[in-house]
Amino acid sequence: MSYYKISDTTLKNIANALRAKTGSDALMKVSEMPDAIASIKNSDLKVGIKYNFNNNVPGDASGTIYVCSIDINLTDISLRWADNEGDLQEYTNINVEAFNVEFMEREAYIYMSEINLIPTAATRVIALVDGAVVGSFTIPVAKRLTSSVLGNHVGDVALLSDVHIGYDTSVEDLTKILSYARTIGADAVCIAGDITQQGTQAYLNNWQSARDNARGSLAVYSCTGNHEAYNDNCLIVQGQSIRAYLDTDSTSDTLPYFYKVINGDVYVFVSCFDGDVKQSRDNVMYTTAQLDWLEDVLETYRNQRVFLFAHVPPNKWAMSNNGFGIANGAYSFDVWGTSSGVLADRTRFLSLMEHYKNVIWFSGHSHIKWEYQESASMKNLNYARYNNGARLIHLSSLTVPRDLIDSDNDGLKDDSVTDYIYAESQAMIMEVYENGILLKGRDFIVDKFISIAQFYLDTAPVTVPAKEVVTLTGIEAVKTKTSYSTGESLNTNDITVTAYYSNNTSKIVTAMINTSNVDMNIQGTYQITISYTENGTTLTDTISITVEDAPVITLSSITATKTKTQYNTNESLNTDDITITAHYSDGSSQVVQGTVDTSNANMAAAGTYTITVSYSEDGITKTANITITVTSASVEPNPPSGEYVEIPLTWHNGRVDGVTGEIDDKAKYSYTDAVSVSNVSMVKATVQTNICTEYYLQLVWFNANNEMIRYSEDDRATTTTGEIVTVEMAVPSGASYLRINMKHGTTSQYYAQARSNTQLFVK
Repeated sequence: MSYYKISDTTLKNIANALRAKTGSDALMKVSEMPDAIASIKNSDLKVGIKYNFNNNVPGDASGTIYVCSIDINLTDISLRWADNEGDLQEYTNINVEAFNVEFMEREAYIYMSEINLIPTAATRVIALVDGAVVGSFTIPVAKRLTSSVLGNHVGDVALLSDVHIGYDTSVEDLTKILSYARTIGADAVCIAGDITQQGTQAYLNNWQSARDNARGSLAVYSCTGNHEAYNDNCLIVQGQSIRAYLDTDSTSDTLPYFYKVINGDVYVFVSCFDGDVKQSRDNVMYTTAQLDWLEDVLETYRNQRVFLFAHVPPNKWAMSNNGFGIANGAYSFDVWGTSSGVLADRTRFLSLMEHYKNVIWFSGHSHIKWEYQESASMKNLNYARYNNGARLIHLSSLTVPRDLIDSDNDGLKDDSVTDYIYAESQAMIMEVYENGILLKGRDFIVDKFISIAQFYLDTAPVTVPAKEVVTLTGIEAVKTKTSYSTGESLNTNDITVTAYYSNNTSKIVTAMINTSNVDMNIQGTYQITISYTENGTTLTDTISITVEDAPVITLSSITATKTKTQYNTNESLNTDDITITAHYSDGSSQVVQGTVDTSNANMAAAGTYTITVSYSEDGITKTANITITVTSASVEPNPPSGEYVEIPLTWHNGRVDGVTGEIDDKAKYSYTDAVSVSNVSMVKATVQTNICTEYYLQLVWFNANNEMIRYSEDDRATTTTGEIVTVEMAVPSGASYLRINMKHGTTSQYYAQARSNTQLFVK
């Protein structure tokens, strides 16, 4: 319900009209008064009613009903359909919530949607307060629907959705609608899905029992809803047929989609579950096979009325102002379409709805009560049209209609929160005529027709052009790999087949692949045959592959590289940094493990030496050479007596490898190159630390056989950043060279990174 302040000008006009009505001096002519007030001039009525119709179509109730009161104390005004005798009591109030129209404050109105129906028995709209008529509007004769417009009566069909067997009142509600349908002599009952709360064996058995106990010989048909595939225990999810639960006709068919012809009209029931795809209970899936079937059915009956039952409306759960947008509340889907979930498949379904404008599509799923078309945000809740094609009708729930909740307390029930209403049961009776259908929504709890849920659709024949017959015109097969060696396995997974059609479209298809004439053990050229069949047309293509004897690949050469090639005398020679690469006759190469010969290298003497590397494969041996240089670390042979001479240092991270008598295997070091101590009697080393941590500075002495003979016993520890440590020591007997170590026993950091300003002096 929407209320709006009326303008000061309108208020003045109403006031002037009241003065005229009550005998006061009129300031304006009656013809200029608001229509609603003018309608009760010179009468005893206190409520003015003005019905602005949208068009002149007989029976079409679309438009706006305005209400104004001249009695400031008049409240709880109900609008009702009436004939010349009085209230049509088999209908509910037109306005769901009673009007409280305070004069000089505001006027009220109710919106009637595009296809709302004026009941055929109605000649008036009346306003009631406590059962008394306080206002009346006479419906123009030209707006009344007559048999001359409708044509002959063809039959009646009961329409409903969302039974949800398993809810407390579901069996009772189903029994009522089936009994009513039998009473009026309906030809069938058609359901838009969700016949059970869950489509398990137990729920389906309960549905079948409740249905068959109440229907007598009445035919009952249903499409599937999302609840029929609610979880992995549902029969349809397990690959079992549920056709017997959807179709009361005796049939051997097992497909969950089908159609019936009733009184010359076609009733189509589709399944929103794809057994080939794992889907959640809220996903809507249509198989390609079903869409092919649906297109064939719609094309066959394109010049007849077709009533389609598909549980979920397109895109979102309900229709809003612009047709297929988001209405407040209930369900909202990210996936709506077909098994692949791609836009092309979804577009295909909607293109059918656009093309076949003879289709009237009934959907449920939302449960939203029909009455909420009164809300400004949901005025197209019950009806929409897809691109001037198929027309959509919204079916509420038989068992649990949904009510909107005013969660933000703004006085309007159009928020996103809903609640189930067990005290109502909504279904529809479709009266089928030659030229149109009357859709009469009914509440089976109060046993009344719902005034705002009365609809009329003109179904005069429309011209639906024949759908273009698209034929398969060609296929093309492409294979990534076409050259093979004898004995190699033939892989067909890299074959792609494209089908081409008469409408200049194409798609990737799955085709038959025949490799029977291919012998992978004998060289030659072979043909793989590809065949694809669609709608009785089979086309083929071929792919050529070649099989050749595998070439003999031999070792051509090797190359060898070494990271370190410069050494000082007496330094250990490490060969772990040598990389050997084998090169082959086909241009390929790989890193291999070979043999390293270092016998020619004398690390105690300065010079240039050759390391020989060899590698053998399949009886072929190749060699390569690496050159290293050994340099003597020398000092002045006769330093001045009593004076220290500084020696340049080169530092390395890690322990010294290749010597005996390591000081401490767990210690971490940085060390210098070897420094010869011939003709030297004393050495002194100083170092300045860069970081604040404990470390030791040591002089380590080696003989000519690379054996450690002594290390400084008076080494000092430091823990202060920037502190200078000095170690001074006489050259021990038998010493040939020394190294300087920086040592720490626990840290993993090498202390070449921790030192600065290191100096070595000899004398």
